[in-house]
Amino acid sequence: MIRMLAVGVLLGLVAGCSSVTQKAAAVSGQALGRGGEAIYPVHTQKLDEAGMAWLLQQQYDEPPVLDGFQMDYKARSLCSRGYLKDEVYALAPRKLAVEHATCVTTDCRYTLVWKIRCEEVPQAPFSIFGKF
Repeated sequence: MIRMLAVGVLLGLVAGCSSVTQKAAAVSGQALGRGGEAIYPVHTQKLDEAGMAWLLQQQYDEPPVLDGFQMDYKARSLCSRGYLKDEVYALAPRKLAVEHATCVTTDCRYTLVWKIRCEEVPQAPFSIFGKF
């Protein structure tokens, strides 16, 4: 009986967290990730008529990382045979943050920018140990 009660309370808490996240997303109109962080869409701009060069931009609200899963996914959807990054940089109206702790008290928004070129590039093999 006590075990069933504990499971019920735990399920109620988990469901409550989920509904809070859904309510926050509905109010802000912004998709939220697992940690509650905002997920911004990747914006694309064709740089040539043939569709072989693209500009990809995505906003973030954390210390800068120049690699992004959504950016890679969008680049692969635009360039099915592979792509090369010609330029990768971050744009921010202020000094970029270095640690996550500073983003609690200050605005850490920045825009990640990739300029890519579609080319025949083999996809790197999958590894559970990461990139070498």
